[in-house]
Amino acid sequence: MNLSDDELEDYYMMVNDILANKHFQELKYCPHHGINRYDHLIHVSMLTYKKCMNDEDINLRDTVRASLLHDFFTDEDVNGVRGDKLYKVHPVVALENAEKYFTLTDIQKDIILNHMYPVTSTMPKTKEGKIVSLCDKECSIKEFAYNRVIRKKDDAYHLDDLLEEYKGTDTKPKTRIKVANI
Repeated sequence: MNLSDDELEDYYMMVNDILANKHFQELKYCPHHGINRYDHLIHVSMLTYKKCMNDEDINLRDTVRASLLHDFFTDEDVNGVRGDKLYKVHPVVALENAEKYFTLTDIQKDIILNHMYPVTSTMPKTKEGKIVSLCDKECSIKEFAYNRVIRKKDDAYHLDDLLEEYKGTDTKPKTRIKVANI
């Protein structure tokens, strides 16, 4: 998914503190849908940004930040829980981690806690929560298909490299974001 330079700047201003968080950085080493959890969260948050950026009824900042935090957990954080139990446990752990490091709004809490609907029984209460839940499903399906069926991993461009190039400068990045063409 490509973002224009202006969109990238806007996106980065919303999430730079999350991306810089040391515990969040650990997600680069957690497998998730055939990629790593860090990249999955980038995919979901960028798709969310693109879908919501022109909707004036959406709190864009809350939605994008929570979409980036919806799976904010390492394998150690869930004490090795796997399978069906993980579907129910990880939103609670992700919310606890997010609250430990960031101040959250009620919209953000709803998004993080209820993003697994309909796998779990609690539907998001907010429009923002429903959108992130759907974006998460879309990205998960694409990531799984891309990495397990198509296997074109060489097209992936790690967002962190581009953001590092941009961070701390007054200039815009020289390249646009290209995350795996999924």
